Amino acid sequence: MQAQNLQKYKNFGQRLRLLRQKLGLTQVGLAKKLGFHSHVAISRFEQGKSIPSGEILIKLASLADIDLHKLLTGEASLAKTKQIREYRDSVVRLLPFIDGYMTWLHKQKEVLQEEMGQLEALHNKGSAINLNKLKELKADYERLEQLYTDVISNLHVIFEVLDIKIESC
Repeated sequence: MQAQNLQKYKNFGQRLRLLRQKLGLTQVGLAKKLGFHSHVAISRFEQGKSIPSGEILIKLASLADIDLHKLLTGEASLAKTKQIREYRDSVVRLLPFIDGYMTWLHKQKEVLQEEMGQLEALHNKGSAINLNKLKELKADYERLEQLYTDVISNLHVIFEVLDIKIESC
């Protein structure tokens, strides 16, 4: 177990390189942000030849907007893990309400489609219809379709981040 924990810290250089790349910085750029005059220290950290001081670790964590535990070990802190588990549990409890809302949105889309279809059929038969009403229905449908798509997209992201498995969405 202790060897496994030690390995987490040994991989710090790899994590630092990936983090630097994720931030879109070169070794020189990161060095400047951390107050170094050259990239040599960053290169040594990434190669595992030296370890940053506590002050530099704090600056790195702040720059990357992550906690020190995650920076040092690559793992979420226990507090974060517990918080994520609580978020996941909350979302899972909300799934029946989310499903109901999505069903309602889908039905609203169907109602609008039916109304538009009826108006278009009347118009095609030469009946006088309120074209503004048809335009309003089409605009409402497009807004509802965009809302539906946005909700689905956001749910997929939430489910992926919280590692919630769903059959379909």
